Amino acid sequence: MLFSRRAPLGLTALLPQSLLGRSLLILTAPIVLIQVVTMAVFMDRHWDEVTGRLAEGVSGEIAWVADAVEDGATPAYLFARARRDFDFTCTLRTKGTIGGALPDPPRWFWEAAVHKKVQSALQAALPDRKALVSVDLKTKTLEVWVALRTGGVLYVTAPTRRVFSPSAYIFLIWAAGSALTLGLVAVLFMRGQVRPIRRLAVAAERLGRGQPVPPFTSSGATEVRQATAAFFDMQRRIRRHVEQRTAMLAGVSHDLGTVLTRLKLGLAVLPESADAMALKADVAEMERMLGAYLDFARGAGEEAFVRTDVGTLLRDLAARAGVPVDVRVEGEVSARVRPVAMGRAISNLLANAARHGGRIWASVLRDGGHVEVRVEDDGPGVPEDQREEAFTPFTRLAPGRSLAEGAGVGLGLAIVRDVAHAHGGKVWLEASRAHGGVCAVLRLPV
Repeated sequence: MLFSRRAPLGLTALLPQSLLGRSLLILTAPIVLIQVVTMAVFMDRHWDEVTGRLAEGVSGEIAWVADAVEDGATPAYLFARARRDFDFTCTLRTKGTIGGALPDPPRWFWEAAVHKKVQSALQAALPDRKALVSVDLKTKTLEVWVALRTGGVLYVTAPTRRVFSPSAYIFLIWAAGSALTLGLVAVLFMRGQVRPIRRLAVAAERLGRGQPVPPFTSSGATEVRQATAAFFDMQRRIRRHVEQRTAMLAGVSHDLGTVLTRLKLGLAVLPESADAMALKADVAEMERMLGAYLDFARGAGEEAFVRTDVGTLLRDLAARAGVPVDVRVEGEVSARVRPVAMGRAISNLLANAARHGGRIWASVLRDGGHVEVRVEDDGPGVPEDQREEAFTPFTRLAPGRSLAEGAGVGLGLAIVRDVAHAHGGKVWLEASRAHGGVCAVLRLPV
């Protein structure tokens, strides 16, 4: 049970499904995390502290100007000195209060952060006087209103560089730029690494469908090149094994067929009798068995794929089934199939249904990107625990319900499954809810 653990369904749904996506996540997630932590430390330890110190300095200077005005200093001289020493522009309003026209609230994060620092510093520097602050980083202007204890309002403007360090912008641009650059490099690199893996996956899928896989030059990492070479070695071994099996059974069938032909000729000249009829039936049964063996060994063969109307193919096969078949086709349903091999598979399904049921219902329908061929009967059915076993070669079910084609050889459904797999599809048995027997479902990609 070492490999039976699974990630929570919610986490799995959030993760990328492709190898490229997961590789990029592995590469970029640490980069993003490091950048976020670095920015948090920068904001907390550097920018926050620097801005606080600047705000305290400016607030102390404004408090000095306010104290000087209250002590009776000459405004013109005082304000000129404030401009020269502090880069302040000061105005004294002898009438009015600061409660009339309140400054606009901060519009975005940086303005709010600077506003909070300056306002807090002013409250500390002017504990017994009311002060308001307005920060506009767009116009680079800091405005401060101070209510004087002697009456009137001191209005001070200063450039925001006195309280805001532009290093924050530079650092954020550097952090975002470096992360973006590393991400682009990772994307370009991983695309080159994933491309040969994707090509190998497509080749494996084609081989699984029985389609020829032309050789291609392996590239990428050493492990990928080794996997590609092993794949083509496996393809050659599989092809050689199939060819040897087919040649062997074809030779056996040919040799035994010759013997059976001589037996048939010998039986043909014998007088009609019960023994002669029994021997002829045995010879015919042996011919059917040999045909079933050869069909199973041949599989889908080297037949080319052709865009075929599966509904028309089903109608033609049902007409030649020898028993009435109720056919239902929903419009024109076409798929890329090997017509001969697919015809053999559908014929086997019809023959199984005819052998064990009184009536047959066959249908073709489109289900998304797949085509389903369904063959149902009203027979006794197959126990659920034996349905998968029915597809095993040379396997016979209970005498009351054998689904094997080929006069009891046990290869009918095995041939159907081989053909389905050669087309990238699958086949299974289920209970026929409408008719009480078995429903064989052959599902193929469009």
